[in-house]
Amino acid sequence: MEEITDLSTPKYDLFLSGFDGCDRTSIIFNRVRSRTKKWLIFPQYNVLADQIPESSYISRSVEEDEFINGIEELNQLNRRSKVCIDCTGIITPHLIYLIKKLQLIGVGKVDILYSEPISYEKGENTLFTRKVAHSKVIPGFSAISQEIGGDDVLIICAGYDKSQIETVIRDKNNAAHRFFIVGFPSLQADMYQQNLIQLHKTKNTIGSENVHYCKAPAYDPFITAQEITYIIHKRLQNYNISNIFFAPLSTKAQAIAMALVYLYDNNRHPISLIYPHCEEYQMGVAKGIKRTWKYTIEF
Repeated sequence: MEEITDLSTPKYDLFLSGFDGCDRTSIIFNRVRSRTKKWLIFPQYNVLADQIPESSYISRSVEEDEFINGIEELNQLNRRSKVCIDCTGIITPHLIYLIKKLQLIGVGKVDILYSEPISYEKGENTLFTRKVAHSKVIPGFSAISQEIGGDDVLIICAGYDKSQIETVIRDKNNAAHRFFIVGFPSLQADMYQQNLIQLHKTKNTIGSENVHYCKAPAYDPFITAQEITYIIHKRLQNYNISNIFFAPLSTKAQAIAMALVYLYDNNRHPISLIYPHCEEYQMGVAKGIKRTWKYTIEF
């Protein structure tokens, strides 16, 4: 993991980015050097036809696997391919599926970029999604429990979206243990307080019994992954666990963390990744670029 300012090197074979109407994605798209660049146009953003940039991949499917599997350029990759993804504007469950897709293809490693905003449009009241429905398992990230009669565990990386958090909690209201990972240090000094304000609004839905709060850097997938692994292997080691549900509702960096823990730990633990179905995502809610991180993942 490193903070980067010069995007002129290295040169990649394929670069993918999600079009979300923000400067922080368009600036990075223009600066990265790659043989092939593709904007991913998600139907949930409702991008108008005259707004769609050149070099775009367009799909009407809202299903993560159908959307990602339709990207023809992925079929041309091999272990030595140099791949870069700007995850900033990519919808979270699609990003998680894309990471696994690259692993299945046999790509050796991938660089993932993430640009922190200077601010969000309306602070803690920024609306990221609309029409939030029930939670569903992200394709390829489910588990079959081998334990009968054990406890269910819910681990949420909690962000600003109150409706998403409450939806997941209601859908998994039988979870005996609930862990909430809050981004600290946050992307900006005031964002930690804004995050807590939103989380506090869900307290009646969360309840108080067997509820645990943890912290991990909002911008660091690897430390977040360590925190999640600690919860599973240490804090839950004396319990009979039937299912562990991850809900990546915070930053893309913390979503990457949950994907990595699943990919490398699901053979030992019954882990599933869930995410609320959202019909609409808001464009242009982030303002400016504070800094850009590069995470290198080796499969």
